[in-house]
Amino acid sequence: MLRVPIQLKLDGAPDAAALEDLRLPVPGDGPVTLSRPGPGLWQLAVQDQGHGIPEAQREAVFAPFHRLSAAGPGAGLGLAVAREVMRQHGGRAFMGDGPGACVVLEFPVEG
Repeated sequence: MLRVPIQLKLDGAPDAAALEDLRLPVPGDGPVTLSRPGPGLWQLAVQDQGHGIPEAQREAVFAPFHRLSAAGPGAGLGLAVAREVMRQHGGRAFMGDGPGACVVLEFPVEG
């Protein structure tokens, strides 16, 4: 797993416009995309190159301990924790569309 530390200051500063629609390639996996879908919102989307998540399962994957497959590592807590952290900060986490799985973190930003 590649971990890429990213620290962004999204406070409406003049350089914030330069960050719109930023796309970061992640070697061996899908892209990480930062976009501003509207005033007061930023979205960070992380996409992989796998088979994706069936639309009927997209909400269920955020339930604690829910896994699509018993194979592989993990306890099924990652997305549940991510959604709760986003909720506590006034944002939201949801599954986006794409050829693979796409997790979108939406941050409300003042200014």
